[in-house]
Amino acid sequence: MPHDTDVSDIRAVVMLYLDGIQWGDADKLRRAFAARATATGHFEGRLWHDPRETFIADWVAGAPLPDGTPYQADIAVIDVTGDIAVAKAACPYHGAHYTDYLTLLKDEGVWQITHKAWFAHP
Repeated sequence: MPHDTDVSDIRAVVMLYLDGIQWGDADKLRRAFAARATATGHFEGRLWHDPRETFIADWVAGAPLPDGTPYQADIAVIDVTGDIAVAKAACPYHGAHYTDYLTLLKDEGVWQITHKAWFAHP
């Protein structure tokens, strides 16, 4: 059974990620994602499988919302087993709606995202 602190810490990392993609904040994204993290999903008929820095550069260049602009997002699930967790988040971005499955790992007391698998809803 996860500790309330773990769930709270995971929620904070997921919010750091969501703020980072919405506002194009590379620092927030680097804090949310482990150095060797990857992001995978299909978009416009292509399979994207990117390392962290490529993923971050794409989101920062993607005409994000001005910093601090409100946005809607939902963290539907956080499931924790020991030092691993999965979170499911949903949010709009540039007229599309995305569902993200985030795998997290707690290392040296810190939770970070190790992989993001995403689906862009048609």
